[in-house]
Amino acid sequence: MNRTPPPRRPGHGFTLIKLLIVVAVIAILAAIATPSYRAYVLRANRGAAKACLSQLASAMERHYASHLRYDQDSSTPPVPMAWPNLDYSVRTTSYQFGFAPKGGSFADLAVPSPNPGPAAYVLQAVPKDAQARDTPCGTLALDHAGIQAINGAGTAQTCWQR
Repeated sequence: MNRTPPPRRPGHGFTLIKLLIVVAVIAILAAIATPSYRAYVLRANRGAAKACLSQLASAMERHYASHLRYDQDSSTPPVPMAWPNLDYSVRTTSYQFGFAPKGGSFADLAVPSPNPGPAAYVLQAVPKDAQARDTPCGTLALDHAGIQAINGAGTAQTCWQR
């Protein structure tokens, strides 16, 4: 009863070389896609910040229409400024919104002192966390006349239009 073993069939499945090639292809695709995705996220957050600045500017204009000044009313008792009740964390948590400090470094804008003043203001959106890598645009600013500015290495036109 001498049995001969059945003929050996070629192996079914993946060899180690095939698996390594697949892993290498996936790594190359990920290396190409990740920077592009990060740039997209930066632009999307910047767009949300621009929308928030526009809403804040609209609120400032409504305040001006009611009180004929941008800052707190100087009457006694003073009429406080009413910021709009906007939840910016829904739109973006990547920026800090507020008035630009005196001596703000914007090439196209002069920050009034005090800010807001009776006839002028400059709003700003300062990037934070991962958005701080947006060095071409940096801090976005918008003033009472609708002038848009940045303090990054890029141009205001490029940053505000994208």
